[in-house]
Amino acid sequence: MKKLLNPIEFYNDRKLLIVNLIIFVIGSTLAAYFRGWFDHTFHLSFRTDINFYKTFIESGVCVLLLGIFIFIAGKIINNKTRFIDALNLAFYIRIPFYLFALTNYDGRYSDLNSPIAEGNIMVALPSTSLDFIILIITSLLSLAILVFQFITIYKGFKTLSNAKKITDYLILAALLIVSMIVSSILLKNL
Repeated sequence: MKKLLNPIEFYNDRKLLIVNLIIFVIGSTLAAYFRGWFDHTFHLSFRTDINFYKTFIESGVCVLLLGIFIFIAGKIINNKTRFIDALNLAFYIRIPFYLFALTNYDGRYSDLNSPIAEGNIMVALPSTSLDFIILIITSLLSLAILVFQFITIYKGFKTLSNAKKITDYLILAALLIVSMIVSSILLKNL
C-alpha cells in the first residue's frame, strides 16, 4: 500500500516517468474514447462531442501545469526539489481520472451535460434500481478518488520537498488552487 500511495519514494524516477507517460497516453485515449475532457487540473467532465487531439492537449496542459506548480511549491520549501519528481507526482495523481472515464461507458454522463448546457436545470433523476446503484457506485468512486489524491499529494510532496511544517502544505495548497485557475483559463482559450 505504501508503494501505491507514494511511488516517488520507492521507484526509480526515470522508470516511473516512462511508466507514467505510457499510462498518460493510454489514459488520455480512454478518456477521449469515453467522451471525457479536462477543463482544469483536478476535473474530468463528459461531453457528447469530443476531439481526441484536444483531449490529449488538455490532459498534457493539466499535467504540465500541475507539475510546474508542485515544483514551485517544492522549490520554495526546499531548494533541492527536482522537477522530475514533481512531474511524476503530477502524472500519478491524474491516473484515477483515466479510470473514472470508464464510468461513462454508455454515454450516460455525456448526455446529462446537453440539457444543462442549454440552460435546462431539470435533469431526470435515476428511475430504476440499476440507475440508483450506478449513481451510488459512481459517487463512492468519486469520493475514493478524492481521498486517494489527497493522500498521494500529501505523501508525494513530503517526499519530494522534505516538507515538515503546516505552512509547507499551505504553500502547496495555494499553488494547487492557482494551478486550477490558470489551467481553467488556458483550457478555455484552446
